[in-house]
Amino acid sequence: MTITNEELTKSVTAVKKSMADWGKLPGELEKKYKELQDNPIASAVIDFDEANRRYLAAKAGLAKVLAIFNEVVDGIEAPYLFVTYAADWQGVAGKARAVAGIINDEKVSMEGHWRGDAKDAYTASHGNQKSAMNCISDQLADKVHDHLLTLARSGHTLYSDIVNAIAEYFATVTAAIVDVATVVGSLEAIGKVGELAGLVFTTMSTILTSAVGNLQEQSIISNEFRNLRNNPHGMINNRWPGSGATSFSNPEKWKWEAE
Repeated sequence: MTITNEELTKSVTAVKKSMADWGKLPGELEKKYKELQDNPIASAVIDFDEANRRYLAAKAGLAKVLAIFNEVVDGIEAPYLFVTYAADWQGVAGKARAVAGIINDEKVSMEGHWRGDAKDAYTASHGNQKSAMNCISDQLADKVHDHLLTLARSGHTLYSDIVNAIAEYFATVTAAIVDVATVVGSLEAIGKVGELAGLVFTTMSTILTSAVGNLQEQSIISNEFRNLRNNPHGMINNRWPGSGATSFSNPEKWKWEAE
């Protein structure tokens, strides 16, 4: 499945904005909690030992959310490179097919014009070169192209899934932070912030773990690419096959067919 830079930009922008929005919440929580502490009525009706415990837990929960955001956005520009590299590999496939076309062109065929050991070696080499070009275009370049796009789309999917999964939590957490400064219900509000931060962290962790699993599958595919690179079909010992003759000085090695 293809992925465009426009799609990537949309998901990357969304996850960056979401991170920036969540990044403001610890400061907002601290501000509202300070307002609560400075409220003269609050000290008479609120157990601040419990309030401090809940505040620190909520603060730690938001910190964990921001920490996992940092994991998500680490290397966030990579999918763009994957799209670019995929296009480059398409070019490699095109060039390999062009060479294969030349090899198959009857105009460059020596078939029927010579015989001998050199001719036999040339024919074998010709077949191996054809196989090698087909391997490069169909088995290597095309597959690398497809899997680079798969990686790019995996990044796009990760960013989109993260943003969509936690969007509903943001408004609720924001509202709870506002309620921290009110005397009535402050303890509940502080506790709610911590509880919701924990749910957001768990949600993001689950999505990220799934994405990492997909990347591990891609690493298995990379082993296939490595094998194709090191031992391409048609290329014996990873080298172009040599001729049966080292020079044209021995007429027994090559002879023109009489017309």
